[in-house]
Amino acid sequence: MAEIGESALAIFPSAEISQTIDRWRRVYDPYVALIPPHITVVYPLGISPQVWPEVRPIFIQSLAQFQPFQVKITTLNSFFSPQMVLWLQPEENEVISCLHTVLEERFPGFIPRGPLTFVPHLTLGFFVSRKKLEQAQYKISREFKSMEFTVEELVYAALGEGKRWELVDHLPLGKS
Repeated sequence: MAEIGESALAIFPSAEISQTIDRWRRVYDPYVALIPPHITVVYPLGISPQVWPEVRPIFIQSLAQFQPFQVKITTLNSFFSPQMVLWLQPEENEVISCLHTVLEERFPGFIPRGPLTFVPHLTLGFFVSRKKLEQAQYKISREFKSMEFTVEELVYAALGEGKRWELVDHLPLGKS
């Protein structure tokens, strides 16, 4: 088993949407160079890249029940605990939450249940004060337009050199 926190399963929006999001992240997210814009489905995932090929087939089998789906992002939101975070909220009709729950229930040895409720989101930035967060939220809200993309796969990502996340494998939805 991998160290907790060294791998994850995530959804990545289209390149066009990612460019728009990264324009904001370059200003507000100190981790922008470490991973592209994404919606985390499972983190931490305790599976190292060396073990991943062995367990991949059972993850593919679990994802076969999920067909590709649309994600629409229309809302800018924020967390205030434990950090101040500005994020985009997907309107996904519970599909992302259902993906998370199915994987968490099917793979308890790899996916520990955390104390926080799972909230699908796409992080835009981290802030040291509420005032700075509110300023960023106001600025982005003036530019923000609804975004929509199709999710056809989850991506297995692992922490690599220099704390950069490597997109290691693509797991299609609706295929066994």
